[in-house]
Amino acid sequence: MKKVAIYSRKSVLVEGSVSIETQINMCKDYINNKFPNAKFKVFEDEGFSGGNTNRPAFQKMLRMAQLNEIDIVVCYKVDRIARNTLDFLKILELFKENNVELISISEGFDPNTQMGKVMLTLLASFAEMERTNIQQRVKDNLLSIAKKGKWTGGSPPTGFKNGLNGGLEWNKQDMILDVFNMKYEKEKNSNIIKYIKEKYNHNFLGGTLATTLRKPIYVKSSPSVSLYLKTKGYIVQGDEDNIHSYLTYTDKETKYAIVSDIVGLIEPSIWISINKDMDKNISREGNRFSEKFWLTKTVRCKYCGQTFCGQTKTTKTKHYNKHGEEKIYISTYSYYSCRDAVRGKLKTCTNTKRVKQEILEFKVSELIHLLKDKKTFNSSYFSNKIDNSSKIDTIKKQIKSIDKTINNLTDKIALLSNEASLIFISKLEELVKEKSILKDNLLQLELQELNSNTKKDSSLVYNNILAFNDDLSVDDKRKIAMSLFKEIIYDPETDSLDVTFM
Repeated sequence: MKKVAIYSRKSVLVEGSVSIETQINMCKDYINNKFPNAKFKVFEDEGFSGGNTNRPAFQKMLRMAQLNEIDIVVCYKVDRIARNTLDFLKILELFKENNVELISISEGFDPNTQMGKVMLTLLASFAEMERTNIQQRVKDNLLSIAKKGKWTGGSPPTGFKNGLNGGLEWNKQDMILDVFNMKYEKEKNSNIIKYIKEKYNHNFLGGTLATTLRKPIYVKSSPSVSLYLKTKGYIVQGDEDNIHSYLTYTDKETKYAIVSDIVGLIEPSIWISINKDMDKNISREGNRFSEKFWLTKTVRCKYCGQTFCGQTKTTKTKHYNKHGEEKIYISTYSYYSCRDAVRGKLKTCTNTKRVKQEILEFKVSELIHLLKDKKTFNSSYFSNKIDNSSKIDTIKKQIKSIDKTINNLTDKIALLSNEASLIFISKLEELVKEKSILKDNLLQLELQELNSNTKKDSSLVYNNILAFNDDLSVDDKRKIAMSLFKEIIYDPETDSLDVTFM
């Protein structure tokens, strides 16, 4: 007696599509004609996409196939099984390993023949192509909506809420006005954040304040704003009316700024002034961190992992000689510190220690000079490997434990009715997701260890070490440091360096 599984899936309730009930009845009719004495079990997933193979009933069916409790899987169309070609072929291979036949009743072919296998692969390819076409149609539709100045969906920007018919509505105009007015008056970001928190109970976390100030959805459209946006790489569309603001949309690498149906709040002159000031700050910051300090891209904080930044502090000291004459002495002090730790009230790192520029750069230079000795280099380079064995073992044990739990749940589910098994299926789905995450983590750790332990040609690294000397420009030193080290961890407590080679 053949043990047959009927599998049906429907992602959404779409008018005109074949219902799960219809799929099941058609499969039953086929089985009764083809295998009159067969014993069959129905597996159905409603509300799940074909791009997601972690469907509870589907996973239960696969598990029963592995336990040799299924001889044949019958479905209405192969895209009920999977839309992605790679997923489908993996499932087909699993069925083959467990002597399970797959039959698609609407495509009308025998999967046991070579031609049938070719047809299965072709059909799965067409299903994936259709999925890709649907995704492209969605993108094209979103772009079409955006070009009409309409909101395309997603989380509403700060100061807005989702309105009727999928649009946006203002709900915090006063707060946004305060933000832009304070910034226009050169108020510090930390003071703006504090004020907004106290007055409106709104948190601007991380870089969200800067992001808000940059968005053209707040500014009234005008030729001057459009010109500024064009300098930032945007294709600007629509008629500027000094009333409505801009919505931005990115299609692949093309950025659009489109005059929208949303009423703007900020005057063009204020918005442009703020954004040009921010442009200057970025330029100054880049110069401060790059032109004088060559370790800002390489040295990282031991405590938070952020790169170090370089800063120069100038102090003036008054001194009076015995004749009462005043003299002013100017001194400068250059140092490195954790980039996060210098963010004032916004900082999260506890590392407040600074290290003098000349001391840290001397230590790294000295290290590079020591590595010019070939034996020292080989010893350091080939011992600088990653050992993830303990982490890998831990994850493997976790996966093994989850597999055991899945097996136990599957056995229980097989004995229960569909209604009674729902709670176990929900738990099973959670376990499958957890296992998938663990497997991804395991793969990353194994690849990391493999890449680290694979002996590569060290001559390029060594030649760059030989090219280093103390008379090089800051830019050349930085390039060499970045070619030698993935990172240099500086420990302020022990005044030591821990390097990871490229």
